[in-house]
Amino acid sequence: MKYSTEFLKQSHRSSFENKKQILASNIVGCFYCKQLFPATEITNEDYIQDKNSGTAECPHCRIDSVIGDASGIELSFEFLEAMNKHYFS
Repeated sequence: MKYSTEFLKQSHRSSFENKKQILASNIVGCFYCKQLFPATEITNEDYIQDKNSGTAECPHCRIDSVIGDASGIELSFEFLEAMNKHYFS
């Protein structure tokens, strides 16, 4: 599947100030290390405190590139790969 630049930009917004979203998620994905894992792996120590809320940091790579399935985004390796390529390559 090809993801549009606009979709990737909109999805990127879900990786900031996302504590509520992560807590409401079952599965999360990190688009830096490209891992999908249970949201329960993210603990209170894995949040960076931002102005309005916490931003999740990946417990595997310690980068703040985590999106939860409660965002409404269908998480897959293909999606994480596209996000990684767009933001880190």
